[in-house]
Amino acid sequence: MITPGLKHFIQKVLGMVKLRSTILFLLLTGLLSCSDTRQAERLFAHFLDRHVERIKPINKKYNEAVWATYTGKSTFGELYDNARITDSLFKVMSEPIEYYQGLLHNVYDNASEVELLLKIKQSGLINDTLLKREFVNVFRNYIMNQNNWNESNAIKTALFESFFELKKTETAFWDSAKSSSGNQPGREWIKRFASLTDQFRNMVVTMNHEVKQLGYDNYYQCILDFHGVDYASLDDFCELIEKETEADYRVLLQLCREDVCRRYQIAPEAINPEHYRVCNEAMVVPEPWQKEYTQDEMLGILRNYFALGNFAIDDIIGNSEIWYDPDKVNQSFFFSADIEKGDHRIYANIRPNTRGVHVMLHEFAHAVHYKYVDPKLPYLLKEPHLVTLEGLGIYFNNKLYSSEKLRKMMGIEQEAGNPYFDEFSCP
Repeated sequence: MITPGLKHFIQKVLGMVKLRSTILFLLLTGLLSCSDTRQAERLFAHFLDRHVERIKPINKKYNEAVWATYTGKSTFGELYDNARITDSLFKVMSEPIEYYQGLLHNVYDNASEVELLLKIKQSGLINDTLLKREFVNVFRNYIMNQNNWNESNAIKTALFESFFELKKTETAFWDSAKSSSGNQPGREWIKRFASLTDQFRNMVVTMNHEVKQLGYDNYYQCILDFHGVDYASLDDFCELIEKETEADYRVLLQLCREDVCRRYQIAPEAINPEHYRVCNEAMVVPEPWQKEYTQDEMLGILRNYFALGNFAIDDIIGNSEIWYDPDKVNQSFFFSADIEKGDHRIYANIRPNTRGVHVMLHEFAHAVHYKYVDPKLPYLLKEPHLVTLEGLGIYFNNKLYSSEKLRKMMGIEQEAGNPYFDEFSCP
């Protein structure tokens, strides 16, 4: 659906730039003169072939820049420079940086192509299921890139540089805080990040302002739409979750309070967020389940467990960088550098222990999800839906609690031995 604000914005863009592509002009003329669904789908398929061949090398180069940033080979400022170079097919390495910046929006900021897509959308002639899904993907990208994000991108670059410099110190900070008692380390860590509050608020305000000309109320609504999540139904979805989980949540909360009061010999009114964090740790990895492994042992556990589902992960392991280093950004995520070539990677900063296995179950679930996507799917549809992707990651996370085979591999066959598992045992 095109909102009035978005329609006005498209019309403004189309009025500012003349048609620049003879091929697309002819395609557009053909679409306007035909009412045949097959012809419209052939025209759009021709457009897709051309478009996909342009963006494949761009995505690959940008993904490599993201990976280089996290693995310490470049900075976030350099990453955003790469993000602004949008058409690597025209790169000439001897040209100055101004030349590359002049290619901004070379792929998506093309009024003739926007007009073509708008006409296709208004025609309603695309009936093929896969082509419809590809159209939504392409149309959103074109419309998003018509916007001017210069102000928010400048704020974002500065904020991310500061944020990840702090994140690089996180592991060393908490390692040194292990000998401390009380809540002072937690307060100190929060205080360090609080210095970024104004920058973060300015970024959100700016992004909300910039996205209004696309017809959205705020950036959150825009990004959900971009990922195919129905913003209008979120309240109903949250109400459903609350209804289904409220009773269990209240039982769990009471168990946490009783555990904290017993553990720290304090009254309920003295409980603070740090106490609940300790409870969460006890729920995720119960004390009897805390084990240390060698790196090879832990990789063997993961390899053998995923093999139960005929999922091979050796290639993913070989591409990944997961082991602890005090200078690394303390974050874990799955990353697909090239989905067509099967270049899937995991970045993490973990030690080979039970907690590390729990984290890697989630990330390798993402990796095998991508790896085993039907190769016959079109390029633009190979990436799994965000909700399904995270749901699968959580499903494999929970295998630590529901799979006796996994726990046997890990050497933690005994019961958890804490009140949380007595009340919330998995079937």
